[in-house]
Amino acid sequence: MSSPSICAKAIHIAPSRHDRDFRIFAAVIGLCRRKDADCSDISAQGSGAYGVVLLYAALVDPRFTHVAVDHALASYRSVVDTRLHRGVSESILPGALPHFDLPDVVAAPGKRVTVTNPIAAGGEVSGDR
Repeated sequence: MSSPSICAKAIHIAPSRHDRDFRIFAAVIGLCRRKDADCSDISAQGSGAYGVVLLYAALVDPRFTHVAVDHALASYRSVVDTRLHRGVSESILPGALPHFDLPDVVAAPGKRVTVTNPIAAGGEVSGDR
């Protein structure tokens, strides 16, 4: 799936996301207002649900030149396929799975994203991503 396609679909679905997601963009806007900030080269790291938020940030904002994500949900499909979930509700983007899954979001920005220790829906570290 191409990056523009995933990006367009993510933006269309994004209004259902939590305010937390938009705080990242507000922080970037605030940072970029500073005269001493280089907004052409923003790096960020996040864990868990914040890692998923950063994946979307890297997808829609090219100013994120590198995003490191640790212990974040590996796949929306794993949530569907797992009977018991552990700590995934904050990472879900309702309506996304028919259009794309998190591995697509990881792949779209290319080398700008590093993922370590992805988590399956049951809470265990997964080999996915």
